[in-house]
Amino acid sequence: GTLAGAGATTIAGNNEATVSPDETEYFSIPFTSNSEAECSIVYTNAVSGTTAEWLKTTIAEVPVTRAGSVSYTCKVSKNETYVGNLFPKAIIVLRSKAGREESQIVVKASVGVPTVAAAASTPSEPTGANSYTAGTESPDVTTGVLSMQKQENAGTTSSMKLTVTAKGGSKISGLPAWLKADKVIGHATEDVDYTLTLDQNAKGFPTGPFPANAAATFEIQNLSDATKKVTVTVNVTEATAP
Repeated sequence: GTLAGAGATTIAGNNEATVSPDETEYFSIPFTSNSEAECSIVYTNAVSGTTAEWLKTTIAEVPVTRAGSVSYTCKVSKNETYVGNLFPKAIIVLRSKAGREESQIVVKASVGVPTVAAAASTPSEPTGANSYTAGTESPDVTTGVLSMQKQENAGTTSSMKLTVTAKGGSKISGLPAWLKADKVIGHATEDVDYTLTLDQNAKGFPTGPFPANAAATFEIQNLSDATKKVTVTVNVTEATAP
């Protein structure tokens, strides 16, 4: 049958639904089956070690239309007991318990591009040495520039703390070997702090001249939809001689 969406739900090709984590009612699927039917959920790209069961299904029998087959409606909605911030892609599987008929509908959460900014308090070590500047794209900022200062003594820490805000969690991908993150995934809350530290002894660290602009790029992605991302360009600067 034809998928019927509610609220902000969008349906594509009658087999893919994009739904808002902020809403509770998503869509319903009418179908017929020659035997008792079931409607289950399979999560496809969940983060290992986590369960993010953000959807629920309920199935109801509809009064008979023709002899021999039964009409059902599978209703897909938000699991109201779920309080997490991770919304992995899911597949709704409809099948008859006799095992002969099966159809699948893909469900994706409508999540946005992460917002990236320097942390509010003392983001840079040494103070003032490092900076982050967000791009100016609209409506979503999709670029940023991270400036990291090379230290005269490789043992001196040069780090920058970024606050990444994303419904759906966030992930750092593609860091160069000489830029270390204290973690690369965060989803416990929408706001996650990541500390990035230069490793001047690592392979590939720029040898100069400085500033070494666009020495590397990496991505900060929405953990629930990697296509929603910010591309960060890394410039390596040098402390000015006193």
